[in-house]
Amino acid sequence: MARALVNRPEALILDEPMNSLDLTGKHLVRGAMHSLAAGGRSLILVTHDPSDLIPEIERVILMRGGEIFRDGGREILNEKNLSALFDVPIQLRSVDGRLWAWS
Repeated sequence: MARALVNRPEALILDEPMNSLDLTGKHLVRGAMHSLAAGGRSLILVTHDPSDLIPEIERVILMRGGEIFRDGGREILNEKNLSALFDVPIQLRSVDGRLWAWS
């Protein structure tokens, strides 16, 4: 991530940035994403885990089979859409603007 920020890009693409990280690593990456978003940078985040999203995320595109399944604001991140997307019953809770999902 540091290498990508050297040139001060307006947007940053993060592809599964939380994969294989322990809780400390996830906390640090989330903090960096918060800071980047607060500084006006656009973040494009690819993830399979809704819990990776930060509250500053404004637009969400849910993909299924390489096609757009849903496109909209954070409100599309609901139990109905995620259950249909993953083909399992999903439960969601929001704590301090962060989503926690489990099946």
